[in-house]
Amino acid sequence: RKLEWAMDEASGQGVPVIASGAGHDALAMSEVTPIGMLFVRCRDGISHSPLEFVERNDVTVASLSMFHFLAREVLVANAK
Repeated sequence: RKLEWAMDEASGQGVPVIASGAGHDALAMSEVTPIGMLFVRCRDGISHSPLEFVERNDVTVASLSMFHFLAREVLVANAK
């Protein structure tokens, strides 16, 4: 839910939370630490292809989401 908060902060609105079958490296890492994945929508749902295209604003919001998430985690860690 921490990443969800960060996405809401970055976008200024609620964002969808989806279940995904994508495993990537998350499966192995989930044995060590809690994980989450941030997906950026692609035009026509095409990804992992030379035809993949994302809107600049979507990349900006995703980047800001990661910034908010990491900044909050650092603040929490430093407060301990």
